Amino acid sequence: MKSKSRGQASLEYIGIVGIVLVLLIPLFFYAVNKSSENIKLNQASDTVNTIAKAADEVYTLGPETKKFVWINIPGGVSSTTISINEVTLSLGKQNFVSDINAFTTAPMIGSFPKDKGTYKISIMHLESGVVLVGDGNDTTDLQITFLAPSGLTCNPVTLKATTNEPARCKYDTSDTDYDSMTSSMVGNALGHTYSLGVLNDGNFSYYVRCMDSFNNKMNSSDLISFNVNLTYCGTGDGSGNLTIESNPPVVTLISPNEGYVSNSSRNDYAYNVTDQASILLCSFIANGTVINSVITPSKDVTNNISGDLDIGNYDWQINCTDAFGNIGNSSSRGIEINATLDSDLPVINVVSPANNTVRNFNLIKFFYNVSDATSGVDSCTLSVGGILDTGGSSSFAVTDSSIVEDTEEVFTVTLSQGNHTWNISCEDDSIYQNSDISQSYMIRVNSTTEEAFITSCAGRCGFDGYGDGICRQSEPKCDQNGEDHNTDGDVFCTGGAQSDTCCCVP
Repeated sequence: MKSKSRGQASLEYIGIVGIVLVLLIPLFFYAVNKSSENIKLNQASDTVNTIAKAADEVYTLGPETKKFVWINIPGGVSSTTISINEVTLSLGKQNFVSDINAFTTAPMIGSFPKDKGTYKISIMHLESGVVLVGDGNDTTDLQITFLAPSGLTCNPVTLKATTNEPARCKYDTSDTDYDSMTSSMVGNALGHTYSLGVLNDGNFSYYVRCMDSFNNKMNSSDLISFNVNLTYCGTGDGSGNLTIESNPPVVTLISPNEGYVSNSSRNDYAYNVTDQASILLCSFIANGTVINSVITPSKDVTNNISGDLDIGNYDWQINCTDAFGNIGNSSSRGIEINATLDSDLPVINVVSPANNTVRNFNLIKFFYNVSDATSGVDSCTLSVGGILDTGGSSSFAVTDSSIVEDTEEVFTVTLSQGNHTWNISCEDDSIYQNSDISQSYMIRVNSTTEEAFITSCAGRCGFDGYGDGICRQSEPKCDQNGEDHNTDGDVFCTGGAQSDTCCCVP
């Protein structure tokens, strides 16, 4: 009887375990599947963000800048796309597709793999101003898909062209080849424009050709043809009839007052314009030269237009053009400018490290000097982007706002083991904030942050901005060879009295 009870209990226990397994196994597989999906989503997000970040980095550093990044493509990817300012990776199939996106400032072309795996891909800023992701295969015929204006057009006139792939476009009044065209349109992606401003009555024709990111040029021109009719573009009389107006705009100066003395080369000039028709354009004129213009300013209110003038005395005025082409001139006033117009850029001289330098230590000094002919230097920035031996990437910028012109300045930073691209940019302290950037240089770092960064005379000299270091017999031997004695490096010269002096080679 006792044995029978035990057998019944065992059967009940097995039944309970079975029920528990029936409940837990689906939950287990759901949890595993959910975890797998999260891993895929994280990998996909890391991939598109890595590409986008690298594209913006090389875009900032300038044309011909190139870097490599490692990306992990998860399983189940249906497509990958590079589309101008967007990187997209699509996960799933049919009705269950998730698009993972990252956006860039840089215009992009190219592609990256969709098959599962780890890949090292290149990111390069092309001369065309577009960033190439991966290998470039030009399989698209360059075409202009949209042109404007056409037919009857009113001022101000802007030429527009849209291409089916990133490109640069030019226009000319003559049908000629791309290289011979005289004027470039604005834009290096799909949209391209050029403002012609206010035109007179008449018919106009402009020929447009474009060149893609791989320097393939259109063999024939597309034509923009339109006509400007100032009468048609005038104002109505309320009954559907056009009112032809021939009175010029009335332009009244507000400030600065006559004889104003300014200690700045940039000033705002205030005026009011009144007219029956709309105003197309107003210009600031100094000593007979147009300095600046604004399109479609408001009527019957105080408007401002800025003007940059060099040191000296000027007679200035404002003139405005209405929709019918009537031009109204203000009176003239005098102004004295007691400041030099700053149109020059800071001049940056990079001293060291030289391009393609290899360092066996990771604490690096970047030496440079900077000057500005007109203004002081407000700040300089060291920008570094690296491809690390561990497979990742790094980028950072360091700014110094205590610059002394024509004096050797230095940035001291620690770099991880890998290949790095760097440059220095500087900005002056004028109201124009003129800035310039040095060319980009390469440096290889052969040590990690855990290793000692200086272990030799050459290392000490390199850290102090020299090209190399040699252990010699004495300080006069340094002078004899045009070298500089580095006392901090003597500790690494262990060859006795015949070789105990560290000499740095410029």
